[in-house]
Amino acid sequence: MGESAHRSNRIHSNYSKDNLAYLDWKPTHATESASVSMAELHAYLNHMPYSAVQHLLQAKSIEGVPSHVTKDSSDEFCEDCVNRKLTRAPHTKLAAWAEWPLLWVFTNVHGPVPVHSQQGHLYWVTFIDDYSHFPAVYFIAKKSDVFNAFCKYKAWAENVTGQ
Repeated sequence: MGESAHRSNRIHSNYSKDNLAYLDWKPTHATESASVSMAELHAYLNHMPYSAVQHLLQAKSIEGVPSHVTKDSSDEFCEDCVNRKLTRAPHTKLAAWAEWPLLWVFTNVHGPVPVHSQQGHLYWVTFIDDYSHFPAVYFIAKKSDVFNAFCKYKAWAENVTGQ
């Protein structure tokens, strides 16, 4: 669609607080007429189904589309769409579960959150025991505090479970 629509730009005279200039892109209609294929529109519209693209064209819902849209026999096949629909083979083994507490503990760090807590925490770390599925959450100020949170969790969990 690059040949059918020219774009002009201008730089805003006002700057943001970060001293960045913004480009304001405005589409301008070209006088020449170009053509585009259905396959190009399909890809340009994020691999929308061909029937939906055809419906949008008939309803004239898309601005800036060239006056002539071509369709050939290869338009209905899109290798990217076919590859996206492929799936993995099914699991052949049953999921394994921990056989006693604290055998497997899963952890994840979340954050940063946009607002500090009253104690200055920006992150939180979770520890989930696979056997009991008990979640423990520790709030931390920075990611480097994860190890200290783990040491606290480990001491607590060992005392509680005796494992």
